[in-house]
Amino acid sequence: MSQTTPQNLNLSDLNTPKSIGKQIRQVTWVGLFLNFILALLKFILGWLGNSKALLADSVHSLTDLSTDLIVIIGSHFWLKPPDDDHHYGHGKIESLVTITIGISLGLVAILMSLNAINALHKGQFIRPSWFVAVVALVSIVSKEILFRWTFKKSKILRSSALKANAWHHRSDAISSIPVLITILIAFIFPDWAFLDALGAIIVSLLIAKTSLEIIRPSFGEILDASAPPEVAEQIINIAENTRGVLNCHDLRTRYVAGCIQADLHIVLPSDMTIKEGHEISETVVKNILQHIPEISDILIHIDPFNPN
Repeated sequence: MSQTTPQNLNLSDLNTPKSIGKQIRQVTWVGLFLNFILALLKFILGWLGNSKALLADSVHSLTDLSTDLIVIIGSHFWLKPPDDDHHYGHGKIESLVTITIGISLGLVAILMSLNAINALHKGQFIRPSWFVAVVALVSIVSKEILFRWTFKKSKILRSSALKANAWHHRSDAISSIPVLITILIAFIFPDWAFLDALGAIIVSLLIAKTSLEIIRPSFGEILDASAPPEVAEQIINIAENTRGVLNCHDLRTRYVAGCIQADLHIVLPSDMTIKEGHEISETVVKNILQHIPEISDILIHIDPFNPN
């Protein structure tokens, strides 16, 4: 049985930078719309319901809006092809975008904690209304669903910025859990209304932890951090098991836009022709790219075998 595809559909176009950028923006626009609705609900009902924890959480959701915009705008730049001034492309812009998202989260954590500490110091506690708990519950469920969908898309598209944004969604879901718990306790036990401010502090600590987890790997990309030892070993094994390759050495790897770029020297028999050596090097590249999808580019240097 034969299989047909629509005449106007080119399957190879699905993996082009233009198509990947379009998919990243589509996913992020969905998140931006949901974040806007949640931020608005949390702020209005947190203010009406006398909940500092929910108001703090609304600020967190508001930063999600800014990071969504950063991803949408940034994707237009980091997926641009190499040009005369940027021979290796513009992938590091994605790392800068990811770091920006992490820093914005860290700043939110600091501001939220200072506000909550100030409330504890002044002893200004008001029993929150019951409906703020409903908003927190809705936020937990919706942001967890958004996290799972965005994270899955980030793995398919191999986008570190989209992955960072997914974890931003997860941090929003996690931050709403202590909000929900402290609101319920403060509502049931009015004398414990101070727990609402404590909930805001817990939220800020969770957000700070997420911020560090987002920033650390992206700094590695900016500094050309190498791939893990197991990936390097896999590259060498694939190269040395390619027919005609005697051995290999001087492997160098680095991360760019969530993918790995590599340089590798392979040793071939000294009596081999240039054409034969070129064909073997192309086979090595093909085998490595097929078996290690994280690698976006690999440069092979051919060395003649020297018995000495």
